Amino acid sequence: MASAAGTSLRTVALRGASTDGHRDEAVTAAGGPGAYGAAPERRIGLAAVAGVAAAMALWIVVGRLPSGFGLADLADASSPVSGEAQPAAAGSPLGYGDSSAGGVGARDDDMRGRAMLLSDAEFVYGPLVGDFDAAELLPRLGGPVAERAEFFRGRERSAGEILQLVALEHSVSPRLLLALLYSGGPDDVVAATGMPADASFAASVESAAAWLSDGYYGMKYRDETEVFFADGSSAPGPVDAGAAHFAVARYLALDSRPDEEWLERLDRFAATYGRLFGPLAAASAAGTARDDAAAEDGSLAAAGLDGAVAMADRPLVQELAQPPARPRAQPRLMLPWSAGETWHYTGGPHGGWGAATAWAAVDFAPASAPGCEPSPEWILAAAPGVVAFSENGLVLLDLDGDGDAGTGWVIAYLHVASVERIAVGARVAVGDRLGHASCEGGRASGAHVHFARRYDGEWVPAAGRPSPLILSGWTFEAGAREYDGLMHHPQAGTRAAVAGLTAGRTDLVSDNRPPVVDERDAAGVAAVSGSAAAEAPSGGSLVVKLSLAGRSSHETSFVLGLSRADEPTTVLLGRTGPDGVSEPITLPPLADGVYTVTLRAPGFAAARALGVEYGPGPTDVALDLSGGGRTPLRGGELTRDDAVDGADVRAWVVAWLLGRAKADVDGNGRAELGDLWLVWGNRGTGAARGG
Repeated sequence: MASAAGTSLRTVALRGASTDGHRDEAVTAAGGPGAYGAAPERRIGLAAVAGVAAAMALWIVVGRLPSGFGLADLADASSPVSGEAQPAAAGSPLGYGDSSAGGVGARDDDMRGRAMLLSDAEFVYGPLVGDFDAAELLPRLGGPVAERAEFFRGRERSAGEILQLVALEHSVSPRLLLALLYSGGPDDVVAATGMPADASFAASVESAAAWLSDGYYGMKYRDETEVFFADGSSAPGPVDAGAAHFAVARYLALDSRPDEEWLERLDRFAATYGRLFGPLAAASAAGTARDDAAAEDGSLAAAGLDGAVAMADRPLVQELAQPPARPRAQPRLMLPWSAGETWHYTGGPHGGWGAATAWAAVDFAPASAPGCEPSPEWILAAAPGVVAFSENGLVLLDLDGDGDAGTGWVIAYLHVASVERIAVGARVAVGDRLGHASCEGGRASGAHVHFARRYDGEWVPAAGRPSPLILSGWTFEAGAREYDGLMHHPQAGTRAAVAGLTAGRTDLVSDNRPPVVDERDAAGVAAVSGSAAAEAPSGGSLVVKLSLAGRSSHETSFVLGLSRADEPTTVLLGRTGPDGVSEPITLPPLADGVYTVTLRAPGFAAARALGVEYGPGPTDVALDLSGGGRTPLRGGELTRDDAVDGADVRAWVVAWLLGRAKADVDGNGRAELGDLWLVWGNRGTGAARGG
């Protein structure tokens, strides 16, 4: 990003959803950026008061709290879409639950207002989205943003195309994002968001989608009920109106004062959404009449804004309000690779699209995956369906067969390589090929597939309620943190995620369709079966020793990269015990020579060993990255840039304010002032050298 503020926006997007669509699983497994789960205890009393004071001071020292809260700033504040702010309602201290005020603040059964901004069905990229296309509507609404275009996801896209794509990826309604975009208010509110005029539109929209998802799934699955304001204060949120209402209200609070300013923003949003997309219940006869007038005249001015939107957004709200019922029962799903092949369970339940969403996803990596090169193994369809989307490493397989990614059960496969990836519209049977595992579509430490489910646009947790994921008889158990967790099978036993906190077997053999010999095999790139993997020649072993600064136990998962000039990096996964020593890691056959080894453990600055000799022939290597205990890995690396710096301090402040697990830097189960001092004291720590 060109500016510091733009970088802050990008940071928020990564915290919530990763602008590249997915995070580095192994590196962020235990409390990395955006990790949710069992929230650490937040000490109340003098330490908490001191923490808040320190946080306020840090905002001044290291920069304003990262925010993507100014989506509306990118639209024209004088646009006719923007509604006039209504007076705050009397009643509760903040007034959001009181419908006694007139105008937008009041609520009849079909009127939007601060008592009900929108329903859950209107929040997700679900059946109500229908054939809505922001790219078609945005130019007709006008304003500076309507003419905007940026390079995003591999090519130049218009603002409408960017908004529609972000909505699809995050599974947040494009109508919701568009209403936020056009709900800007007076200049003082616009200025209060702190967004620069040259801020990336894509980063702003992604940040908004991430924060909205954080509120929606936070209330549903993480027992989050508070809203947080720009001054650092918080208050009980409007949970009785539903997760969608809570999410939007909390999003608008993030850059507002806890007074009429927040309520005015709720009112403006309700007015804007109502003008664009109609009331909560059925469309009125007047609205339909305006639609007819617009259709006859062909101009937006003839019908007013409501009619203009109705023209561009068929069918009408009245027809979309009750989507058709579909079976909720999960179809039978198979492990998504060929029968007999051995893959590894690398990531336990975690965010379907970034940490802000439900823990809908699990990760699997093929046995042959060397780094991020596309694997020779194929990712297979876990169930029959139609490919609704195939771009940027993401394949969405629609299981109800209508080709709509917003209806029924949809399987999201992420990190599918562009080479030989299946095309949109293809109909597949269970076991048909979709593509090859890679790192495309987001940051990743090695080729793998990220597997998640949606139902009617909502991310469905892999473990527990409301419909647990079952793959070839395997069920999933979530850990205390993202990427931690176990798999269980009544006959095959238990497997532990490589990136998790529990040691155990990680290998899985699929019972999906057997591999088919094709031109890739003829070229010498054969599929790796379980027996072939077991008989593969060994290049020796590697034992790692490390120490974690400030920890009594040095147990952690880690990712190792072995690199040398002009050769692809070899990526290995491992885990140390409480003493900081790993079990021997089997090395693949390597060329003789000198290697640079980089180790990344979640939440710690990277360590690097230079001049590690290998060969001749299979070699057993012992690598002490602790320097005899003198060079421990420094904690507080929360932003995945291999170093501890001011960005990590800001990330800690955000995590502490929101009660996130990653604020517990010293691993004692509590997020407190001492953790902040650790991050602050470790600033400037980069990749340590060991030997």
